[in-house]
Amino acid sequence: MYFSRVQIKPGPEMFNIIKRNRFENGYVVHQLLWSLFPNDGKKERNFLYRESSENGLPGFFVVSEDLPVANTALTVDCKQYYPKLKSGDRLQFSLMANSVKAKKVEGKKNSVKHDVWMDAKKTGEKNGKTGAELIRYCEYEAKKWLAERAERNGFCVDINEIVVDGYYQHRFEQPKGGKEIKFRSINYEGILTVQVPEMFIENTLFKGIGSSKAFGCGLMLVRRIQA
Repeated sequence: MYFSRVQIKPGPEMFNIIKRNRFENGYVVHQLLWSLFPNDGKKERNFLYRESSENGLPGFFVVSEDLPVANTALTVDCKQYYPKLKSGDRLQFSLMANSVKAKKVEGKKNSVKHDVWMDAKKTGEKNGKTGAELIRYCEYEAKKWLAERAERNGFCVDINEIVVDGYYQHRFEQPKGGKEIKFRSINYEGILTVQVPEMFIENTLFKGIGSSKAFGCGLMLVRRIQA
């Protein structure tokens, strides 16, 4: 696997992309990252990415199975990636996740995916919660969503050591056909404990958590806690 820092090269063409709002350029960003892995359209996505900002310029962190190839639009600083971890290691983490859960709906055969935050908001409002109390309830449900997924992904996390740092709605169109793409994301920060290193690396760091991974969600960034 490879971990890369990718930046958009400054220039008139890229400036026009950057200055557009997310509704217009969300799919363009998606295509830009795909351009790092030329494969004639024959392979499925095997990379995760997260938007970042370095030196005032937009960029991305990318974890990929294939070696990314820099092009006229993007620069790449790449290294091999397989963290050396052991059970009990404590790590600081940052994650932008499309937090959804499947729920049974009366009259439908298959479960339906619900956005965790909006589902909590509706439930909280039904129970009379408003204002700060409602927000705390939504945050708690969002934290619980992550904690519930920890064990099968090789780590554990205390809800009290998770911070929900933003809830965002994303909406844009594909350039061809005008198909609208909509999803929501939650930013998480916190501290986790590695339980099964191999599982944590393969399931969490390499495959990501949650949905909408093709559009910048799911990549968990980690660093060791300094003693």
